Amino acid sequence: MNKSAFSEERTQDTSIKHLVVLICSGLLVVGCLLPWMQLGAIFVNRGIDNPDGAIVLVVAFISICVAFFNLAKKENRLRWVYILTALIGLGVGIFDLQEVHDRAQEAAKSIGELQTFFGVNGTEHIWNFVGAGLYVVLLSSIALLFVSVALFKERWYFSTSAVVIAILCVGPLALPLVWFNPKYKAVTKLVVTIAVIVLTILLCYLAVIVCVRLMEQIKELGIY
Repeated sequence: MNKSAFSEERTQDTSIKHLVVLICSGLLVVGCLLPWMQLGAIFVNRGIDNPDGAIVLVVAFISICVAFFNLAKKENRLRWVYILTALIGLGVGIFDLQEVHDRAQEAAKSIGELQTFFGVNGTEHIWNFVGAGLYVVLLSSIALLFVSVALFKERWYFSTSAVVIAILCVGPLALPLVWFNPKYKAVTKLVVTIAVIVLTILLCYLAVIVCVRLMEQIKELGIY
């Protein structure tokens, strides 16, 4: 296979992946429009009825726009948007699973008729109340994450977007990606390392102050 044919085949493979990204992002939008919590016909809560659902909807639309651009221009840019969208969707989905469970328990205790309607005794399982939209969001986010990672070339974890996302997620634990990155100069590695460490120390200091003040307020209220 000559170089031109290989390049064309690689471009086609990349376009297919962007198309899959487009489909997954579209499913995220659909998931936000579907119920995330449903108690029969008595109560229905859709994704867009919640702030976190609105966030997923916005980032999904951004991901769709990026996918359309890459397909139209046959480019492979802004791939980090896909990963960020997948992580947000996955995080929101997991968080809302527990929230749905808590809200369903409160609803079941507040409205006695619900227990008779569902034939339960107040220990309902979470899956009885999770709407179809939440399942769609979770599955679409997982698929989007895998496809997004596949769009990166070999050693994708050394790309600037991957390094930035890793630092935002795990802080100084992502510094090895900076230290061993062949694209960065020694000065860049030093500056990034110092900046991450300083910001981490500052955030930890602020977190301690917030916790101390919160404990003081709790003691003043006589709760603890």
